[in-house]
Amino acid sequence: MSETEEKQCIVSDVHGHGYTLTKLIGHGAQGAVWCTSHPNVLVKLSTIPNGIRREQWQSHIAWLMRQNLTRLKLARPLAMLEAPHAGYIMELMDGLVPLTSLFETQFLENAEGFLATGGLIRRLRLLRQLASTLSRLHGLGMHFGDLSPNNIFISGESDHSEVWLIDCDNISLEARPCRPLYTQDYGAPEVVRGDALSSTLTDAWSFAVIAWQMLTISHPLKGEVVVHGDPELEEQALRGEFPWVYDPDDASNLACGGIPKDLVTTSHMARLFAQCFGPGKADSQERPSMSAWQEALHEASERTITCTDCASSYLFTPEKQCPFCEGPLDENHVLVHEYEFTPLGLLPEGSASRDCWLQTGRFVVLQPGGEVQLRPNLPTFLEGLSGKPLVRLAWRDSDLLIDPLESVVSLQRGKTASPLKGPYPLKGDFRGNDREPYWLRIGKPDEPMTVWRFAW
Repeated sequence: MSETEEKQCIVSDVHGHGYTLTKLIGHGAQGAVWCTSHPNVLVKLSTIPNGIRREQWQSHIAWLMRQNLTRLKLARPLAMLEAPHAGYIMELMDGLVPLTSLFETQFLENAEGFLATGGLIRRLRLLRQLASTLSRLHGLGMHFGDLSPNNIFISGESDHSEVWLIDCDNISLEARPCRPLYTQDYGAPEVVRGDALSSTLTDAWSFAVIAWQMLTISHPLKGEVVVHGDPELEEQALRGEFPWVYDPDDASNLACGGIPKDLVTTSHMARLFAQCFGPGKADSQERPSMSAWQEALHEASERTITCTDCASSYLFTPEKQCPFCEGPLDENHVLVHEYEFTPLGLLPEGSASRDCWLQTGRFVVLQPGGEVQLRPNLPTFLEGLSGKPLVRLAWRDSDLLIDPLESVVSLQRGKTASPLKGPYPLKGDFRGNDREPYWLRIGKPDEPMTVWRFAW
């Protein structure tokens, strides 16, 4: 059936509801995804020929519909289509577009397209949400199977960062993987070579490639040897036969074009990329988990600062200007550093003669008009480990509002610590008058606690 014919096609689900196909929004190895005349309702039409393979696919969709995936941001199959059509319907929230639209803009316009589609902070937020969904899916013992920009949908407006996955027919149990499918450029090397089935580890590879492309506008395996070489070298690179573009031991395939990684990755993120595309290229077990990515991306998003000249976002570094316009670092910001505190009485005997203070290396950048929620540790897919936000810091007009929420919090300056029973404003009139820092102590005085240090 041609695209024109299918646009006029009406399909029905097994419950008797009809849907008119209106717009093709994506297609893959097993079918095409269409918008319909019903708002927020999509249809996946299978292109698998009649026979055993189609029956297996339909059986798999029926199994997937029985799984408890309601808390994940997935456009899950909701109902099968009635014959003669094979496929299913799914719901997707309004205002989402394929990630490919962001890629098309940034690859065509380079740095200008990067900034026009939300810049660094938006990409970190999008990737963090994607990592969270995949981490939760992996925690259920499942993998996605064919992760690519075609089946990742994001907010159409650049000031929003919602992420959903569609085309979920490849989701399978890790203990019972299905036939591997992959999209060109995003398949793990062992899958491209035909040496392995899909798994959480191949998901991890696909995610890292997507993250690298979103941040650097380049492919991690397509460096100088591929870009300037014969066309068949690209397939060799995707099979893992060349070093990745920042391989510390082999400079034969150096990165060319795009945005340098040091401008868009923290040292933590850079280590994860190097681990995935270095040792993880040959040994899938070496690839970082999705929860590791989630933590690194959360940490990076806390470190971004907005340029007051061009409004782009970049990673905070006191020595550097804005990398996009060379504007000066905004001096009107607050850095909030995290410490872990253990009272002397809880330390092992003989280990120290005073309380233990450990600076974790984590810090948060807060600018005028912004706010941040401080947590005891970085989020993981296990909500119980992350906990709820403990304290909210909000820059309102010229004041810094400290809201303890439901936590036991005290604010210390010098030797005086005062418990906070509710929102407390630090007045802007007194900012910078005293270099003595504030210590925001979260927890009971005689117990280990997280402490945040900042100057005002």
